[in-house]
Amino acid sequence: MRSGASLIPFVAVLLILLGCHVVYGASTATQGPSSLSLISTVQPLPADGGTYPSLMVTVGDVAGNPTVTLSSMTIFLSSSQDSVATVLPTVELTAGHTYVLVNVTTTEKPGTTAITAASGGLKSASADLETVGAGQTPTQLALSISPSKTLQSFVGDDALVAIQLMNGSSLPAYSDGLTQVIITSSNTSVVENTMTLTIPPGKSYAYSPIKAKNSGETTFTALSSG
Repeated sequence: MRSGASLIPFVAVLLILLGCHVVYGASTATQGPSSLSLISTVQPLPADGGTYPSLMVTVGDVAGNPTVTLSSMTIFLSSSQDSVATVLPTVELTAGHTYVLVNVTTTEKPGTTAITAASGGLKSASADLETVGAGQTPTQLALSISPSKTLQSFVGDDALVAIQLMNGSSLPAYSDGLTQVIITSSNTSVVENTMTLTIPPGKSYAYSPIKAKNSGETTFTALSSG
């Protein structure tokens, strides 16, 4: 753990919904997926040639509510600027899951690229992805929960917590040693476990899946010394 005089808290809120038939009614459950969404778990990414599992594809119904797919589907991906960052051409969203995580490989050229996700019969999604030159001497954390509103999956994880080290200018920064981040949930009836994420030396990013115990809302707090 990085040494320091104080513990700095960072918070994020996650709303877990227990099954679309409970939350939105039976009609929502029978409509099924209608559109795709792309979520950046951290932004910006370091322009360092690294690979980051930092994009998430989710599905929603006609009203834009989160839902799950009843059958596996292939998601086609593309990047508008391969000189900035690339993605694999396809990923598989498995039946019953709420999301699929996408690896992004950056180059050493800072910039912005548009990532597009498409699948047959669904409205496509696009999201801008920014990469920047990384700074040194991390002084703060960035904490995100993706998606912030989700359904409870009975066959997979429900959401993802991501931590990134940042410098004083809010640029990605690399750990100068083992950096341990403790993440707690304010509502243990929703998410009961305390998570400890470790960012290795020379890295900037760490993540962990989240599995909900019940429906409800909880606030996550991240603490790391220094």
